[in-house]
Amino acid sequence: MEETFSVLTIFLMFISPFIYMYLGKKILALINGAVLIGFLFSWYSVMGNIGRSATLNWETIVWMALIYILSIFLIISISLLVNRWFSLSKSFSVPSITAILLILVVIFSFNLDIYELIFATVIYLVPTYVIFSLLVGLFKYEYSSREDL
Repeated sequence: MEETFSVLTIFLMFISPFIYMYLGKKILALINGAVLIGFLFSWYSVMGNIGRSATLNWETIVWMALIYILSIFLIISISLLVNRWFSLSKSFSVPSITAILLILVVIFSFNLDIYELIFATVIYLVPTYVIFSLLVGLFKYEYSSREDL
């Protein structure tokens, strides 16, 4: 199950620039594409070290950082896509969808029992949801204050 989830995630990481293009966000698509190309180059250099002694070098650190950055781009692109398809409320839909996707990532990534899942949800996802909600409210307030001028 973990291999299937990993392969699906990597496949969706390759598709996420096209999702941004579909949504009309060309700058995000270009940034995501540049990060994806950097990921491919770092992946190639890390895979060249297979069979050698396991050391933590800068290539591996860059590769892991780019995986996390691409995962964030993927979650945001899927959230925006669901928001566009189902035309949900603009104020809390993207943080809500992002929180749901993060919960699904935690459930499928780790074999957790219910107590560990509740602990992970409270510790990691609730603050993320609150921060995203505050950011959306801040952007909405700034946008409405610009309209008043």
